[in-house]
Amino acid sequence: MNRQLGLSLVETMIAIAISILLMAGAISVVASIKNTNKVNDALSSSQEIGRFALNVLTDAISRSGYYGCLQPITYTPQEEASLSASELQGRFYINPVAAFSSDNLSKTSLRGFGVSSANVWTPDPINAPYHQDVQKLKSAAFPPKKDSDVISVQHASTESADLTQDMVSKTDDIIISAGLSGIRQSSFLVIGDCNQADLFKVTNSPSTIAPIILKHEAVGVDTNVQPELRNLYTKATAQVYFFHNDTYYIADTGRKDSLGQSIEALMRLDVDGEVEELAEGIESLKIAYSQLNTNGTLQYLPASAAVDMRKVSQIKITLNTKVLKLATQKQNAINLNDGPYMRKTFSRTIEMRNRS
Repeated sequence: MNRQLGLSLVETMIAIAISILLMAGAISVVASIKNTNKVNDALSSSQEIGRFALNVLTDAISRSGYYGCLQPITYTPQEEASLSASELQGRFYINPVAAFSSDNLSKTSLRGFGVSSANVWTPDPINAPYHQDVQKLKSAAFPPKKDSDVISVQHASTESADLTQDMVSKTDDIIISAGLSGIRQSSFLVIGDCNQADLFKVTNSPSTIAPIILKHEAVGVDTNVQPELRNLYTKATAQVYFFHNDTYYIADTGRKDSLGQSIEALMRLDVDGEVEELAEGIESLKIAYSQLNTNGTLQYLPASAAVDMRKVSQIKITLNTKVLKLATQKQNAINLNDGPYMRKTFSRTIEMRNRS
């Protein structure tokens, strides 16, 4: 038998061609797996972001109007419009002693707005009972995104502290036990029992060790309108809570992704006027409010439909997430069918509590 001395040129070229085909197939499989992993990662991130945002909003909205064991408002809007603040005392009314943008928490515990442009909101927050706390967002560095909604809620914290001694006069310092960590000068606090409550601003720098002394003097235009609380409180029935006044909206963060597109996020404006970014990758927020019709049926309406927020019993939230799947324009060109972003819609209906 003759020994094999080598391959002919034709045989070599055929072998190379077969190798190239096999390598191309392997590379295609690897690229497909890589892109599939990117899509799965984007889907996972989108679901995580969407669920987190829904949980944050659900938790805040369901607490709207919560002030410990204080009962919901029991008088009608007509009574509220005709009676003075002093006449409303003793009727589960919270009239802030703190220099605060809202002078009636029954009107502002739930507020909703539709934003059609940076300066066009419906209803317009410059009109009563929509006050400066939300109005300032119009001129914020990162204002609410147009064609998206804004929702604002007020409530007390779930954590609280007991009084360690009775108040003898309405100007007395409030002395509490440990249990409400993080109190500082200028903190907004609610003191209340099951029949009455006051919103005040702390004017001293409290100790972190019990007993903790809380002063509520009127030492400036941005503290308290008067040193006296509206009511007296005893250690047997009263507790102190943090006051939350949080406004949620979607805004451009000012950052760009690897494709040069704007990154948007769910934002929160708190009672101190500080803006916090909560969840990156949310591009829209739509909210519908249930209104009880005269025939007993519920109708969902946008905030722009002049909804009486004190009659709302359910809220439906719909938000859209936007997560980058493919990091480069080249990858985008390979996947023109579905684009470089993973978009998903999340929705939830929330039952309102703490409402009459």
